[in-house]
Amino acid sequence: MGSAGLSQVTTAQAQDDTSGNADLLSAAASEERFEVARRGYDRGQVEEFVARSSREAVSMRNRLVKALREAEQLRVDLAAARQAAWEATAQKERAARELAVLRTHAEMALARNLWWPSPPPDGG
Repeated sequence: MGSAGLSQVTTAQAQDDTSGNADLLSAAASEERFEVARRGYDRGQVEEFVARSSREAVSMRNRLVKALREAEQLRVDLAAARQAAWEATAQKERAARELAVLRTHAEMALARNLWWPSPPPDGG
């Protein structure tokens, strides 16, 4: 059959380059052509297209599941990092308070134990 026997079928998915998923949709958004047979489209071509589309859908689903797992792990890691930062800040503040108290005690002890010389007598 010539080109007059071809019919064009396009997928209904649009590409979204801003989402970062253009590579996932490039094959799915391509145009598929089936030869028109005596009673409709060529059955072998349609079955091949459906099988290929099913494999692509499974592959995309697996990639999505993996991405969701990675996102969850990142969320857990971020929560742990925030907790560690909070604990480090609290520990730093405790240490600063303890150092201030120790400095005050040291200054008081030093003031008690200092010997101040008497002023020299006025010569005259």
